[in-house]
Amino acid sequence: MKHNMSHSRIYHIYNGMKQRCYNTRLSQYQNYGGKGILICDDWLGINGFDNFCDWAYNNGYTDNLEIDRIDSNKNYCPTNCRWITKSLNVSRVTKPTLTQEDIDKKEASSKMQLKRIREQQGLSLRALSELAGVPQRTIEDLERRDDGRVSTMIKLTDALGVTLDELCRDEAAE
Repeated sequence: MKHNMSHSRIYHIYNGMKQRCYNTRLSQYQNYGGKGILICDDWLGINGFDNFCDWAYNNGYTDNLEIDRIDSNKNYCPTNCRWITKSLNVSRVTKPTLTQEDIDKKEASSKMQLKRIREQQGLSLRALSELAGVPQRTIEDLERRDDGRVSTMIKLTDALGVTLDELCRDEAAE
């Protein structure tokens, strides 16, 4: 690789974008390439990465931001992409509608992993409270009691960037 950036964060973002759109074996492909989402010609081919980097650095890229498609039904291209924070990107992800059966399973599920995930992400109770819009006392109670309202759990999964399954998974099952 001539640009010597194969270990850089921006290259991993670029490669991840390509994988999601073109690697049919990737689980995320169904939500990107499988739905017809592609990458513009300027960002592909022999100069694709260089063109992508030029666009990125001229449009606000920093190491704490993630690429976002403004219209999630359109391709990765300069007119449809921007750089946003992870918390904003996570909040934009389309969440599937939960059925009552899903809700019942989550409520009956064993020990919640909220505290472990929060600590792994280096978040204080206060930081998670602000990020999720959930009172700090509610989070403290959830970490002690291991149960709570599904609507609260969904706010926390959005803020933490994890699924409901990950939040409610029994640690022994990991």
